[in-house]
Amino acid sequence: MTSGDVLDSGSFQEDRRRILLVEEQTVAREGIKRLLQSDPWQEIVGVGTSSEALTKLQLERFELIVLDVVWRSEDGLRMISNIRRFRPSVPILVLSSQVEPTVVRAALRAGANGYITRYASLEILQAAVLCVSSGGFILDPLVANPIAASIRRLPETANETSRYRRQVILDGVRSGKTNKEIALFLNVSLSTMKNHLNKLFLEYGAKDRNSLLAALKGLRSTSTEATF
Repeated sequence: MTSGDVLDSGSFQEDRRRILLVEEQTVAREGIKRLLQSDPWQEIVGVGTSSEALTKLQLERFELIVLDVVWRSEDGLRMISNIRRFRPSVPILVLSSQVEPTVVRAALRAGANGYITRYASLEILQAAVLCVSSGGFILDPLVANPIAASIRRLPETANETSRYRRQVILDGVRSGKTNKEIALFLNVSLSTMKNHLNKLFLEYGAKDRNSLLAALKGLRSTSTEATF
């Protein structure tokens, strides 16, 4: 091997794509880290908490953040928002087991540049890392179609918006979603969501979620009996 064939290790280190992996479960974090390190041009730094991630972002340079969002955790979506405020130029790729359009939409609204599920192949994951770290946007094929369908169903007029919002809230109550989850889906504040819910309480003569749910079940039962 000639001197020209020798790889400059300092240059190699500088050219490597540095990725911050945020995953609270140690086993999962190490597994994902090994997968990503299969590309020798990537350097992976793993942390387990949002505070550790923000500290790393203060001290070190990263081209990409791979973040596991746990939908029921307060930390997940807040972490995306915090990173966006703290390091607005660093792209974020969400890696999650959640496939519900509600979850995906909330992550994208919070500032994620891509969303990949844990069911994705290694090839898709590597393509997503390259795409998002290069300034692109990507959705896992598993969630892309449902998201596209939900976008096509978005209302266009004020009356349609009101009916759509009302239906989303009622569906959310039926399925047991929290006010925060419904608010994130509708892209409104929690206080606005509570105001809409209070109006539904008045409409149905309910004093809380349980009595609203009972009223909705009663209407469904009456409607079912009327069809026979």
